[in-house]
Amino acid sequence: MSYNLFYTPMEKRGRLLFQAVNYLIGKAPDRAASDADIFFNSLLDTGIAPEGMPVKETAHDGSSARTLRRHAYVLFLGVPFAGLTDFLSKVVAAGGPIRYESDPPLPIELRPIVIPSAFEIQHESVALWDKERTTRCVWQFIMPGEKTADLSLEKFIQGESAAEERLRAAESISSEIAEAFQMKATPSSTT
Repeated sequence: MSYNLFYTPMEKRGRLLFQAVNYLIGKAPDRAASDADIFFNSLLDTGIAPEGMPVKETAHDGSSARTLRRHAYVLFLGVPFAGLTDFLSKVVAAGGPIRYESDPPLPIELRPIVIPSAFEIQHESVALWDKERTTRCVWQFIMPGEKTADLSLEKFIQGESAAEERLRAAESISSEIAEAFQMKATPSSTT
């Protein structure tokens, strides 16, 4: 049985987001062994050059990390919660971003995440750690200095309501046009 994503009720959009990745020195995976490895892997992963070489940062507790700052395209998919498991089972692919449990895990900075609808307009960022707590990934949804008032949930709901009103108006106009064409196409009866 084939599965066509175009028939799935879903929202799809891509955005260029800022991401900071902290690789803890002495704990991070082999792909983050050196600044050159981090830079090169980032270029391969995203197709976009990072903002520069990783920078060494030290926390108050004395731990250090190599921090990479970069931009990456992120695909947001919105699917009805009731169909989530069915959708995921149909798009899973060996070696892909949505993969089988038997596949090796993706690095935390490349893993897909499940977030509630409109999460990215309600929060400035999200920080994620890998299971071993060796790498932290921060996705910035709203850049510093960007207006958050325009991205509020209230504005989002108002926009949805306005879109529904415009859709109803367009459907009404379409119905009137269809009726007008039907009346012209129907031969008038003469007595």
